Amino acid sequence: MLQPKKTKYRREQKNVMKGNAQRGNQLAFGSFGLKTLENCWITAQQIESARQAISRRMNREGQVWIRIFPVKPFTKKPLDTRMGKGKGDPQGFVALPSVAHTPRPNHANVSLAQIGTCPRYISLLRHLIL
Repeated sequence: MLQPKKTKYRREQKNVMKGNAQRGNQLAFGSFGLKTLENCWITAQQIESARQAISRRMNREGQVWIRIFPVKPFTKKPLDTRMGKGKGDPQGFVALPSVAHTPRPNHANVSLAQIGTCPRYISLLRHLIL
């Protein structure tokens, strides 16, 4: 699972997620890419499961660049806990891509190269886009 080696603070505030990407919205590597359509948190588990699904579907051919990294810790309080008594314990890390972001490190980007025009790859792209 992806996570930073070291963080300055154990817990962070949520911050405001709004606005579109001003830069980093062009492909840097490969021929195809995925672009975020809304501001959201993408967890390390989601990134890893997407990487596994893409590599399995491509039968480990071609190249895949995942240029997104979860750097923000998120917390969660245990179930059946009353309100108050401080913030919960860190549960994992999330990445915060902006709308329409494609390349640029720490933002959503999955690029594919050398996959050809085989129907299998075209169906992969359809599943990723839809």
